Amino acid sequence: MITKGSLVVVSDHERMESYIAELLEDYHCHRGTSPTVRIRRMLVYPKQTAIIYNDIITERTPLNENDETRMPFVCEWPLDTLPDGSYPESVDKALGDYITEARETNRYDVLAVLARHQRGEYRRGRQLTPIHI
Repeated sequence: MITKGSLVVVSDHERMESYIAELLEDYHCHRGTSPTVRIRRMLVYPKQTAIIYNDIITERTPLNENDETRMPFVCEWPLDTLPDGSYPESVDKALGDYITEARETNRYDVLAVLARHQRGEYRRGRQLTPIHI
């Protein structure tokens, strides 16, 4: 069992994004449910393409710091503290890594979406359903 307040890595495989989060409840790994967490740092920026059809753009808005949601558990964070820096800095780093990847693969359509995100422009906000709050 992982106790409430522990730092964990969570990942949404559908949105292809990863975060460091704080557990808001005790979590039993073998239950098969996703834990309720509070987002603390971003590790991987959400991919802006469909999972199977990589040529289709599906704009995804990242979660905000302190958003509370259920997200699949990956592993415990190996340190007792968060990485240096703030949440916006972790988003900037993850976004920068994704921009580099898009440039290397000549994905100008993805770069256009990411440029809008850098300006704070999103086509639609990310809404958490009542079950996620």
